[in-house]
Amino acid sequence: MNYIVPMLSFSSDHYIRVFIRIHKGKTGINKNFSNSGYIFWCRKCDWRKTIGMDLHEASFSCPICQSKLDYGGPLWIGPLNNFEYVEECIRILEDSEKSTIPSKKKILKILNTILLEDNFPPGYFDIHKICDMLNISVAKKTDLILESIRSLGYKAARTHIEPRAIKSNIPIERLKSLLIDFHEKNVI
Repeated sequence: MNYIVPMLSFSSDHYIRVFIRIHKGKTGINKNFSNSGYIFWCRKCDWRKTIGMDLHEASFSCPICQSKLDYGGPLWIGPLNNFEYVEECIRILEDSEKSTIPSKKKILKILNTILLEDNFPPGYFDIHKICDMLNISVAKKTDLILESIRSLGYKAARTHIEPRAIKSNIPIERLKSLLIDFHEKNVI
């Protein structure tokens, strides 16, 4: 029996790449199963949640707005990157010559952003989409938004997937309140 361990996963341009290690043995299969599940998402309010493989524990109604939830899966809901491996990739890339790897700067930017995405729930928040949903001016000061989220005790970082998006464990309703406050104070 074989099981996998994701080493590096990223999205760039028009493709998604996933690098894995395959191990032999039964011990990792249970861990693979616990890293598999479903993601539930509300189109109306952007609420989302992941659950394991047992759909019996799922609610198909949004707890915030009571709309019907969309869901996807089964899919990988566990860690997507091995951060020691990503750091090693960065070290090797920094030591290489630009003539050997012409896109070195772009790759380093992606890898360094991936390091900041450590231990976040699956998915991300598209700040522009949320501002549009709230009918407020589009947020342009992502760093200020990230700082404010962190000051509230949540984790937050940019994501490599979408330049206007963030990863955070902040509840969607709290994020919306923060964006509305920024809009009313003309901060964003």
